[in-house]
Amino acid sequence: MYRDTPRFTGDIDVALINYNDVTAQQIAEQVLRELGYNPILGFLPDPRGGGEQTQALLCGRATLSQSFVGVDFLLPVFPWLSKAVIRAQSNMVDFGFSSVPTITIEDLIIAKLNAIQFDTQRPQDIDDLRSLQRSSIVVDYDYVHREARLLGFNVPDWLRLI
Repeated sequence: MYRDTPRFTGDIDVALINYNDVTAQQIAEQVLRELGYNPILGFLPDPRGGGEQTQALLCGRATLSQSFVGVDFLLPVFPWLSKAVIRAQSNMVDFGFSSVPTITIEDLIIAKLNAIQFDTQRPQDIDDLRSLQRSSIVVDYDYVHREARLLGFNVPDWLRLI
């Protein structure tokens, strides 16, 4: 919704944090099962090149014959996620069926910066960043650069120019 041109990715991403004594993973598994999906574990590779992986998401995928493909639940292992979920509570967007807390454009940029930290050749994430940069939506780039610095993310030179 923030891009200057739409790009359908085939899934919906939902960020979750732990709530009281229930983990984000437990919440995701329950929701996926209630939607009729078999939860699929998703992992992030070790950014230092070691063999360890971190479980980062739970996915649900529909059959290819259906128009809606799936749901990805991002778990709170991403360093930006908890703050983004909290900020989303003040960014309610009406999607026609309901108003839903939605990631801010600034936090989306930070998420995309996170994605390219260890693989600077991720074409879809690079395209998303460039599209977000071109959109007419006002972005608080001071916040983006401040958070990127706090998280230790490198910001590409072309994004610093804005």
